[in-house]
Amino acid sequence: MKIELKDDDKTAVITVTSSWLNATNVNGAIEMVKLIADVEVKRSGLFMRTTTITGSRGQVLAADKVLRRHIGGA
Repeated sequence: MKIELKDDDKTAVITVTSSWLNATNVNGAIEMVKLIADVEVKRSGLFMRTTTITGSRGQVLAADKVLRRHIGGA
């Protein structure tokens, strides 16, 4: 599982790459992110799932904090 944060001054993007073995853990964390932060979430892939979270810098940084707390980083 891998979490990447790409940040510029106004917007930010988080890319979470995981396998289907981690699906339950990642899906729960993504649902928490959607409740806490005003971000857009796009998912793709079946066996290797890629989740892209985009939004304003402040909201994405809040989402990053939640993700790292619940599923860990790198």
